[in-house]
Amino acid sequence: MTQSVSRKNNILIVDDTPENLSVLRQLLTERGYLVRPALSGEIALKAVKTQIPDLILLDIMMPDMDGYEVCSILKLDKATAHIPIIFISALTEVGEILKAFQAGGVDYITKPFRTEEVLARVKTHLQLQTAISEKEAAHMMLQTILDSIDNAIITVDSQLQIINANKPLHSICGNIPGDKRTFQQRLQEGRGPCAEVLQQAVTKQQKVKEYRVECNCGHQNGKTLVLNAAPLAKECSETRGAVLVIRDISRLAQLEKELLEQHSYYDIIGKTDGMQKIYTLLKQTADLDINVLITGESGTGKELIADAIHFASNRSNKPFIKVNCAALSESLLESELFGHVSGAYTGAVKDRVGRCQAAEGGTLFLDEIGDISPNFQAKLLRFLEQKEFERIGDSKTLKADVRVVAATNQNLQEKVKTREFREDLFYRLKSILIRLPALRERNDDIPLLVNHFLDTSRRSLKKNIQGLNDDVTRLFQNYQWPGNIRELKSTIHYACALCTSDVIEKEHLPPEFLSAVSEGCYDLDVPSPTDPSSGKTTSEKDTIISTLHKTDWNKAKTARLLGMSRATLYSKLLKYGIGDTT
Repeated sequence: MTQSVSRKNNILIVDDTPENLSVLRQLLTERGYLVRPALSGEIALKAVKTQIPDLILLDIMMPDMDGYEVCSILKLDKATAHIPIIFISALTEVGEILKAFQAGGVDYITKPFRTEEVLARVKTHLQLQTAISEKEAAHMMLQTILDSIDNAIITVDSQLQIINANKPLHSICGNIPGDKRTFQQRLQEGRGPCAEVLQQAVTKQQKVKEYRVECNCGHQNGKTLVLNAAPLAKECSETRGAVLVIRDISRLAQLEKELLEQHSYYDIIGKTDGMQKIYTLLKQTADLDINVLITGESGTGKELIADAIHFASNRSNKPFIKVNCAALSESLLESELFGHVSGAYTGAVKDRVGRCQAAEGGTLFLDEIGDISPNFQAKLLRFLEQKEFERIGDSKTLKADVRVVAATNQNLQEKVKTREFREDLFYRLKSILIRLPALRERNDDIPLLVNHFLDTSRRSLKKNIQGLNDDVTRLFQNYQWPGNIRELKSTIHYACALCTSDVIEKEHLPPEFLSAVSEGCYDLDVPSPTDPSSGKTTSEKDTIISTLHKTDWNKAKTARLLGMSRATLYSKLLKYGIGDTT
């Protein structure tokens, strides 16, 4: 009874003995195979050109061209190299058998052969060849699919040797100017984000998700990539390797940058109408040689505004000198600003150049200007009016060409009314007045600021944090941020430091922030001493007293609500003679 096969395989029999050809042909034909005979090697080589067989049964001892030579010729041709060749020969010496395998044969049957053995080996090698062909077809299909994907997909073994990679790898990570190393070589060096995430996947058996990096391999700049890596399946408790997916989001990053530039000015970030008006004012007055007064609560970014004023002006290539007026006593402040000569006072062992002179041609930033004493206010007014000053202990008048930018978190108009601040100095300082809104007045800017500080923190802390969960987002939007942008930045950095996942949860937030939220401190209506347009005439002293009452004289909470440090609050309590400062 004949045995049928689902597909009729084509078998070529090469033998110079007609009897052998006849026996083998009949045997295989009865089993459903398509059989072609060839009486010599030359005939066999011509036969494969007309139709490539699925398998060849090849005799060795033939005139003119033996089986070894025929096999070698077939294996050198790409079109026929894949054909499995089974030698059938009367030669039984080990050397001859080895020679057959060296020539490219897959099996060896000795004559006289047994029909069962021939059929079994033919079937086995045809099935094996079918499996190989199917595997190659599947691999080619998979490779075609992978090559059609825009992302680079790379598989590596446990030693980071590349097993497979698709074509986009070359377009994303190849052709780096000035760098002749291959991607494989860069992996083997163990440096760079791709090697780092693969090492984590291989050695720690951990997945890396959505890791955003700026490509810095070789001399390539401006590529923003997102990396995803995962360990491959394990055998015998050993990791086999890892897969890395590289997504090029450079275009998206550029669009994000362009959008951010529309919502920012230098390092200042904000898209609200109030911030846009400030950007316009800064651009219009950048090169005007006039003084600027910046007001706003602590932490609103007054120093960033001062930076922008200087670096956007025609004085940007000259010195930018900063002085914190609140941190110095009157005598030290005068020495700091105007300088002194040797012997001017005890401890003045040599001449000192003041900040005004050091800022020649540039910008002088006077922070916390509202804290200077009435006596020093007069000296500063003279400098602003005439650009003249004398060093302490010296009668020689010096000049300094500087642009003065001042900042305060106090209501100077109110201090003018109470005669704590000179009116003429106030108007000399505020040639241009810039009032920075509190963060609670620009709620729509919080997402922009959160993204900016997240990006900064994840870079500095080398973490892959993607954002906030919904609960944290709601808290941030509803909180009043008494410490303003400085408090937001500190809160995010703290949360990033504690976060071990890719999303910031409520438990990652600072305890004092959660305490303020739970106590409802963010709902307190704290009058702003820096908002002259609010219609309130509350002095700084009254504001502090009012806030102390609302917090039941909790000084830490009061300082937080007023947007100042506890040390600053204590100094103001002493200044105004308010209660017990312990």
